[in-house]
Formats: sequence, structure tokens, C-alpha cells
Amino acid sequence: MSNRRGRSQVRRNKEIFVNFNDEEYIRLKHENQKLATKYKDEKITNTFSEACEKWALEQEQAMTLTKEKDILVQKHISMEDEKIELNKKVKVLETRINDLLAEYNEQRISTDKEAADNDIRIKSLIKSLKDMKIRETENHGHIEKLEKERNELKTSNSSHKENVKQLKLELEDNYEQFSILYQERDQLKFSISALERTVEMLKRDLKDNTAIDLSIVDLDNTVTQHSLLQFTKSFTISHNDKTFQQEIDEIEHNNAGGNIKDLTTVSIIPQTSASNNRLKSGPKNTFSGSRSTKNATVTHKKYTDNANNQKTMNVPETGYNIAIFGDSHCRELGKIAKKMTDDNISITCVTHPGKKLDHVIDSINTSKLKPSTKVYLIAGTNDLFSTKFEDIKASLDKLFKKCKELNVSLVLIPPRYDQPGINTHVRKLNVKIKHYCIEHNVQCIDPGNFLNFSHMSKDGVHLNPNGKTKLISKIIATDAEAQVENREKNTNKTNRRE
Repeated sequence: MSNRRGRSQVRRNKEIFVNFNDEEYIRLKHENQKLATKYKDEKITNTFSEACEKWALEQEQAMTLTKEKDILVQKHISMEDEKIELNKKVKVLETRINDLLAEYNEQRISTDKEAADNDIRIKSLIKSLKDMKIRETENHGHIEKLEKERNELKTSNSSHKENVKQLKLELEDNYEQFSILYQERDQLKFSISALERTVEMLKRDLKDNTAIDLSIVDLDNTVTQHSLLQFTKSFTISHNDKTFQQEIDEIEHNNAGGNIKDLTTVSIIPQTSASNNRLKSGPKNTFSGSRSTKNATVTHKKYTDNANNQKTMNVPETGYNIAIFGDSHCRELGKIAKKMTDDNISITCVTHPGKKLDHVIDSINTSKLKPSTKVYLIAGTNDLFSTKFEDIKASLDKLFKKCKELNVSLVLIPPRYDQPGINTHVRKLNVKIKHYCIEHNVQCIDPGNFLNFSHMSKDGVHLNPNGKTKLISKIIATDAEAQVENREKNTNKTNRRE
């Protein structure tokens, strides 16, 4: 490796000597050649060459050093500039360090103060912790005592729940019995009232017929099966059993007393399936079998309700027309009625959802109704809390005047279950409307007598399919039995004349 470096250095020295172009060297070289020629001595040439070679190398080194010197001078100048800049930066850093030291001193003083405050706070917390441990020890016994009481209350609560379940079952049974007794009471009232009217009518007939038939001396024997028809009806009879004030007082008394509560609130409707099934039947219909008169016959009509159950409804065999006008309660009534009746019964149903009583009455076009049409009006739900009773009376007067040539019946406001206690207001308004209709000899049907919670949809306001079926069957049966009653009255009059 060292031999290679030596040879490389020799070649480089020769290149430097060959490229040596110094003017003095060229002049001396020319004179040296003359001397060598003159004296014919090669030593002169060799000695000159060796000396000039060293000269060339020294000059090359001198030039290299000169270049390095220039570079160093430039670096020195640059470093001087950098030194000046660094001095400036040092001054800036010194200023910043001084500022940081001052800030540090301020923070140290503040931290020392916070540390002192924290020490005080820690001592306070330690004291509070000791107090809390003391209280925790004291409360532990109290908690154990409360836990024991809670367990006792749980046991007692379980016992109370069982008692509540038992009471609910008893309440359901009592409610069912009360409903049955209430219905029977109403039926007895209707029967008694009808019987009183029948007795009065028979007394008058007795006076008229005494001269013809002296054998009629026992008034009790004059009440025949045919006359008992007057009080064996399940629908509302338009007569004044009680005065208006008596019915209002009874409603308020029932709501104020502890023995009879608002039976139309959802909270006391029996929730068991057995109780609901019993309540779905509604009031008992005392009109059964088939009856015939001289001019009309009532027979049983079988139909299938919404639960695919076979049921029977009383309809007349002779054709007749029914027109129903009302609010959203009338929706689908026409379709349901067609499934329940024969082709000889024409039923028209006009629905005005969300409309009030006045609007429904205005919609009745009597010119399109036959004189024999029985008109039923189902409205008033949308008037509750929004229409004054004086305005309702004015609307009813309009109805009586418009339909004076027609047989009109009014279906009162159905019960509602969307708000607790609302049926108290419904019943009061129905009593007012009923008594006003009685004054004008207009028959009323009270849905509260045969509809209950099981007949309502989820909103508690509208009827479900079962409720609508119940309502339309009551309307058809009411109209059919009313026709039989009218025909029997006409027959009685004809018989008395004969």
C-alpha cells in the first residue's frame, strides 16, 4: 500500500514539474542547455532539473498555501460577522434569561404561597376526613338499622300487594254486580214507568168500555201480554222519570260519595280478561223471541260481529228507512249495518269527522229523505267544553224545525276514557240535552247505558268495531221495537173503535 502511494506521489511531482511554466525557469533552462552543450556534461542538466523540480514543488505548495490563506481570511471575516450576530443573540438570550428568572422568581413566590395554602387545606381535609370516618362509623349502625327496616317494609309491601290484588279482584266482582244491579234498576224504572202509563191507559179504556162490557171489573187482569210490551224494552224510553235537577244532583252525589265513584274512569275498569268478557255483553236485552201484530212482525236476524261471533238482532220484516247523520262516531256504521240487516232495510249514513252539532244539523237535506225515514243524529262529542248549552239548544231547535215532518231520535254523547273524570261532564251535558229533547217529544238513546271501556279504541274517544256494532244494533233494534209499539197502539185504537 505504501509503495503505491510513493509511486503516485512521484507521478504527481513529475506532472507538476512538466507543467512548471515560470518565466525565470524557462530562461535558466535555456542557458543551462547552452552550458551543458558547451561543456558536454550531463550532470549540469541533471542537477538543474532536480533543483527546478524542487523549485516547482515549493512553488506549488506556496500557491496552495496562498489559496488556503485566502480561504482562511474569508472564513475569518465570516466568523467575525457571525461573532457579531452571536453577540447580538447572546444579548437577546441574556435579556430573555433575566426575564425568565424574574418570572420564575414570581412563580416561585406564588407557588410557595399556594403550597402554604394547600398545606393548610390538606390539614383541614385531614381533619374533615377524620370527622367523616367518625360519622361513617356512627352512620354504619344507622344504615344497618334502616336496611333492616327496609327489609321489613319489603315484606310488608309484598303482603300489601297481595291484599291489593285481592281487593282488585273483589272490586271487579263488585263492579260487575253493581253494573248488573244498575242496569236492572234502570230496567225496573222503565218497566214501572211504562206500567204506570199502561195502567192509566187501561183505566181510561175501562171507563170507555164499562158501558159495553160489564165483566171487566179487575184492573189487574186487564194487563195482558200485549200491553206488557210497553215496558219490556232495552232501549231508552223518552219519558221523564226524574226532573232535570234530580238527575244532576244524583250525578254530583255519585261523584262526591265514597260508595259510588266515577265508573267511567279508566282506573277502575276491570282489567282481567274474565271481567272484560262479562262486561262486553252490556245491558241485558229483555226483548226476546218473535212477536207479531196485525201490521208488523219482529224476528231474529243473525249476523257475525268483528270477532266472528254469531249474534242475533231484532229487526222488522217490513221494509223501512233509517238515515244517520253524525261526527266521526258514524264512520263505518253504514257498512256494519248492511252486514247486520236485510235488503228491505235502507240505511243511509253521512259522516262529518271533527264537526260540531250545528254543522251536522246543517248538513241534513230533508228534501232527499222519504217521509217514513227515521232520522238518527249522533253528535256532540266535539261540542264538549267548547259550545255553550244555549248554542246547543239553538242547534236542537233548528233540528226540530227542519225535521218536524220526520221521526227524529238523538244519540247522546258516548262515554270517553281519554281523561279521568271527564264522563261526569259528559253525563251532565247528556242530562241537559235529554230533558230538552223530552220537552219536544224527541226520543234519546244514551250510549252510556250499553257502551263501556271494552267498546272504545286506544284513544279512549272513538268507538272500536265492537262498539260501533253495538251502537248500530241498538239503533236498529230501537227503531224496530218503536215501530211495533206504534203499530200496537194503532191496533188498540182500532179495536176500541170496533
